[in-house]
Amino acid sequence: MSREVITGGPNNMSLMMSLFSTEEQPYFVFFSTTSGETLKMQIRGLVQEDGSGESWNVTAAMELPGPLILRTEVKFYYSAKFRRGTLNI
Repeated sequence: MSREVITGGPNNMSLMMSLFSTEEQPYFVFFSTTSGETLKMQIRGLVQEDGSGESWNVTAAMELPGPLILRTEVKFYYSAKFRRGTLNI
């Protein structure tokens, strides 16, 4: 398991749009990491990390790169205010 630092990502509105999208019409959000990867995800759950309304404990389906569409569930912390977070893959 490796730890990735998120250095860029969506705002609160995009997180909510992804959360309330459907499998038939998914709304994906993208996160940039320090390793230079761009991670494509569909948000499945958001829990406030604190009372600010900007910090989230996120559950998402992350698309894995490759010829087949494969998704894995990940959980991570993300601050929409600073567009930063941490993710264990």
